[in-house]
Amino acid sequence: MVKKKRKQDSKKSIFDKSSLTEFVKNHGWKSTHVKHLYKILRRTAKSTSIAEFERVFKLALTNEHTFPNNMIECVLKSFQVFTTRVVKTYISKDGTVKMIVKTHDDHKVRVFKKKEKNTHTHPHVLAPTYPHT
Repeated sequence: MVKKKRKQDSKKSIFDKSSLTEFVKNHGWKSTHVKHLYKILRRTAKSTSIAEFERVFKLALTNEHTFPNNMIECVLKSFQVFTTRVVKTYISKDGTVKMIVKTHDDHKVRVFKKKEKNTHTHPHVLAPTYPHT
């Protein structure tokens, strides 16, 4: 069996704090700006759905006038909020939500969430399953 070499995405995750801090310092900006960026990220996460999160977060950053000129533009060119993408979603007859998710390095992962009878569980948690290759 030939193993597929995983390609690395040119953009890093915005959640990679050490890479983001290094990027900011290398551009001559203060590392305290990273702390402020994460504050906006947390505020956006509390008030936004996952579907709208990336768009609202980018809008909130661009509307914030405390960052140096072109810092946000440079950060968004080099970093991304989500490194996965939902390729397909469907619901089976028994109520199980099934998705195919493509990772940043082009691998596909099957994810599913069975319909819960217990109302005390967290409905947003999905259990990944890995395809056999």
